[in-house]
Amino acid sequence: MQNPGYLVHRKIINCHISRPKFPIALLHKPQRSPLRLRLWSSTLENLSQLMSQLLILRCTREEIFLTSKVWVDRYGYEKCRESVEESLKKLKTDYIDLMLLHQPFSDYYGAWRALEELYEEGKLRAIGISNFYPDRLVDIAAFARIRPMINQVEVHPYNQQVLAKEYMDKYGVQTEAWAPFGEGRGGLFEDGVLMEIGRKHGKTTAQVMLRWNIQRGVVVIPKSTHYERMAENFNVFDFTLDEEDMKKIGHLDKDQSSFFSHHDPSTVEWFVQVVKGQSSAS
Repeated sequence: MQNPGYLVHRKIINCHISRPKFPIALLHKPQRSPLRLRLWSSTLENLSQLMSQLLILRCTREEIFLTSKVWVDRYGYEKCRESVEESLKKLKTDYIDLMLLHQPFSDYYGAWRALEELYEEGKLRAIGISNFYPDRLVDIAAFARIRPMINQVEVHPYNQQVLAKEYMDKYGVQTEAWAPFGEGRGGLFEDGVLMEIGRKHGKTTAQVMLRWNIQRGVVVIPKSTHYERMAENFNVFDFTLDEEDMKKIGHLDKDQSSFFSHHDPSTVEWFVQVVKGQSSAS
């Protein structure tokens, strides 16, 4: 199964909606260009509100690339199908452009079968996974009837996912970075190497990080609610990092998460409690 072309389209305004009262006017500037607006959020309510506002502003459905996820407590074939059908109803749309399984825990095989069917029914235009690291990625890629089209993982200069990307490339799965800035943890925005490269090209540290990932073939989804930063994030197609730049950034890799390890047993136990309904997550 080949990845749909729009999954790797770099010139998309990617918006991670982190709060319900998103400043929608920022997305409707007079100079609006003919680009697709990609929306995703950790909450369906945020997406629903924003979708309604965008349609009121006469954005067509085709201009919007809608991404959502199925959380682990809705895994399993039946519950996953119900979750997606509920999402379609709440979002008042006939299809969702990309649906992901949020984590590689619980009955993700049953959930994946549901996504495969919904994809074939045209209710999902693309299906993928999130936070599936090499061992879990190979497992599902090798045995699923329809191979995941995208894998959304933490990718930034301090956690470059070199091995993970090698396996994603091997199995034809598009790599996507859900934290291309690592949320600035560990002083990433103030890193001397990145700042030096930024000065060399007349770009910000954030732009250098985005360009680095793009040149590696990684789709990026930076998070912002400020128009100026959104414009800055998009303005990364007018320069190229040379081999020396890429090599310097490569040396920054710490090969560990800036958040938490999916291989830590305590992390897995936390997800077990989520599935059992003894914890909550967004």
